[in-house]
Amino acid sequence: MPQVDLSHHQRCILETACARPDGELFPIMQDLKGGAVGNICKSLLSRHLIEETPASSSNLVWRYDAALGPVTLRVTILAHAALGLIEGDAKPPYRTHDRYIKFGAPKQSPAETIKAMMQRTDGVSMKEMATETGWQAHSIRGLISGVLRKKQGVPIETLRDAARGAVYRITLA
Repeated sequence: MPQVDLSHHQRCILETACARPDGELFPIMQDLKGGAVGNICKSLLSRHLIEETPASSSNLVWRYDAALGPVTLRVTILAHAALGLIEGDAKPPYRTHDRYIKFGAPKQSPAETIKAMMQRTDGVSMKEMATETGWQAHSIRGLISGVLRKKQGVPIETLRDAARGAVYRITLA
């Protein structure tokens, strides 16, 4: 299992939920202010460390869904593995609902996709990057010049190709 970077609050919330027999996130025992709980939960959901499941009690509700009714949050197998609580194909002590399982290998971000494409020896054209990521050309140029070149210091070479137009390539300079 790859190392998962968790903040102190994320780790505490996950450890508390993993210790519960049903694996439910709520009630959250951390003293957090404002929208911190919502932000933490959204982050954990996007990383597939927690999942949505039907709520068994009205005071444990994360959100209400028109089709499903009250929905709560529960830790996934990935959370147990990320915290080092289980190994291999072991299962948590509660049943997960296949209908609600959304975890799997996280998708590569568009920025990571562009960076990987630019590492090709023949480079990558603007049209190829836009087709692959769904981003518009000005967003790609902003990523290349602002993030990759300036912030990350990645050496990028821009070439002109008659057939492909501007071709971008990461150099080993």
